[in-house]
Amino acid sequence: MKQLIAVLLFLFSSSAIAQNSKAIIKEKATEVATATVNSDWDTVIEYTYPKIVQMVGGKEQMTSVLINMMEQQQIEFISADIGEPSDIYTTGDDNLFSLVPQTIVMKMPNGKIKTESYLLAISEDKGLKWYFIDTAQITMQNVQVMLPNYNMDLVIPPKKQPILLDN
Repeated sequence: MKQLIAVLLFLFSSSAIAQNSKAIIKEKATEVATATVNSDWDTVIEYTYPKIVQMVGGKEQMTSVLINMMEQQQIEFISADIGEPSDIYTTGDDNLFSLVPQTIVMKMPNGKIKTESYLLAISEDKGLKWYFIDTAQITMQNVQVMLPNYNMDLVIPPKKQPILLDN
């Protein structure tokens, strides 16, 4: 009987921890989305997976790239909405992964567009700190180049085409 109670307590506590982690992921992804809409590049970069920031040349270079891209392509973020994170997948070490749906509306020279995609939430310290990668350039074929410890059970959906909206 004591073993059954111990197992039930473990299951309930594991479920509660997972729910709390998903709430934290959504909260942090919402911070990134809000920062993106507000052009708060410091916050966006703070939550960007560090390997990407390094590949671009560091924080200052990434800030410059983001600002130049927005200006050159004449992009203005109108809104960014975050959905419910997927289940959390582990790799047997400290790495955790989850997919977070996002819907972004942008104003561009040819009109407003809506994109539906996913943020890949990544924690390398059992959920203490979460980073994000937009999955627009990531596929199941190349994800392990960026993330060698990626849990391939978490399937990254194919990229959806943007939808042109009426102004």
